[in-house]
Amino acid sequence: MPARKLFPGEVLLAVLHRVGAGTRIAEDSRLVQLFDEAAREDPELFGPFAKHPFYPDSDGLTDALQALDLGSAIVRENAATGYFTVGARTRGEYGAGKFALLNESEQARVSRLAERISQMYDRAEEPSLAAMEAVPAA
Repeated sequence: MPARKLFPGEVLLAVLHRVGAGTRIAEDSRLVQLFDEAAREDPELFGPFAKHPFYPDSDGLTDALQALDLGSAIVRENAATGYFTVGARTRGEYGAGKFALLNESEQARVSRLAERISQMYDRAEEPSLAAMEAVPAA
């Protein structure tokens, strides 16, 4: 029996489950780039997250994040910042269940992307007050 095809939101849930708690992720060009690279390396699993051919965005990623936001799988800080964290439901049994739907090879690929996301955003520095104060007034 062939394996069930996962919806993009399920793949994204599995990735975010592996990212886990404590990583503040921005819905920005860096995230789109990471998913686009994954889509080029593994179109079968990550293909829906490829960049749009005419502008630097991913409809698949945007749509999946919107659905996860509505389902409380991610927690957005607010619309102005564009940052989100992985929700408790995704970090817990629900996310683990989505990850378990993947075969061993897919789990390894999802884990690699999750590690790249964690590294990208754990290293991202927040602007410090000192840096903002150093900007000359106009």
